[in-house]
Amino acid sequence: MATRTVPTRTLNWEATKGAIMRPFALQNPAIARLSQTLITLLVAVDLVLILLHLVYWYTGVSSSDYLSISRERGYGEFFQYIKLFWLVLLFAWYALRSSEKRYLFWSAVFGYILLDDSLTIHEHAGEIIRNTLHFSALWGLRGADYGELAFYILLFGTLLLTLGIFYYSGSHAFRQDSHYLLGLLVAFGLFAGVGDVLHMLVRETPIFRMVDAIEDGGEMIVISFIVWFALLLQLRSLPAQRAVPLPDERYHRRPPY
Repeated sequence: MATRTVPTRTLNWEATKGAIMRPFALQNPAIARLSQTLITLLVAVDLVLILLHLVYWYTGVSSSDYLSISRERGYGEFFQYIKLFWLVLLFAWYALRSSEKRYLFWSAVFGYILLDDSLTIHEHAGEIIRNTLHFSALWGLRGADYGELAFYILLFGTLLLTLGIFYYSGSHAFRQDSHYLLGLLVAFGLFAGVGDVLHMLVRETPIFRMVDAIEDGGEMIVISFIVWFALLLQLRSLPAQRAVPLPDERYHRRPPY
């Protein structure tokens, strides 16, 4: 009796890596080097600010609390505001000069994050939710902390619902770019939300300022990578890159006959 062999599928890691990195590929060497320089500089500034934060709190070398990245209107927060402002402009500019206006959604998202950071909207919303639902302190967290967590959950749900509407009718390029942006936004949310909870749990311990560095520093680095991604969208559409297939074309080209 003949036996039938079932073919096994093997994962082609090179093809998978190529598919993941395709949106970041720049064929022009000069533009590619510019892209690498930009992300290096952004992350380097973030790391320097994180280091200055730790030096200020743990060595007492400087008396200027502007070095603390957790200080309102400090050097770190001001740099973060600049990056968020540029994200609003970059996504809006890309949407207006391309045929895909749905990138305005991402401009609005980062516009809200900028407003939330500068006006502490989530803290005020957390207080309102706590007073409305009568949250009480539990497990080392205040009622306002639970209110903020509820607000973050509501906010993220609204973002997913709105993105789903645009995603369904969007182009392949918009969908692919949204995958990366949503992943980075989830990382940002984890640093912001989970970091706030950890803050409350360790606020009376010596590692409080270290948690500051992880939370605010993590947010800063994630936003730097999003700025880099937004800049890649602009660089990808430069005339020097026009010979390179655009994202839609990379996946939908007809084979030559």
